[in-house]
Amino acid sequence: MGLNIISKERFALEVENIVHETGSTYIDAILIYCEDNNVEIERVGKLINKKIKYCLEREASDLNMLKEKVEQLEF
Repeated sequence: MGLNIISKERFALEVENIVHETGSTYIDAILIYCEDNNVEIERVGKLINKKIKYCLEREASDLNMLKEKVEQLEF
């Protein structure tokens, strides 16, 4: 599946499915998506919607990868 064809909505749905089916983190789900679809990780940044971005920031914050903690909201 080419990166030019997939929409933000479809990408988010694919990532959400990976998270729910495997129990992986969003960070890992994006890596799994890229590996399964032969997409370079550098190219998916423009496909990340607000919800996925928030989830990535929350995970990074929980892992102390950010300077400031991200406020946790429930979706």
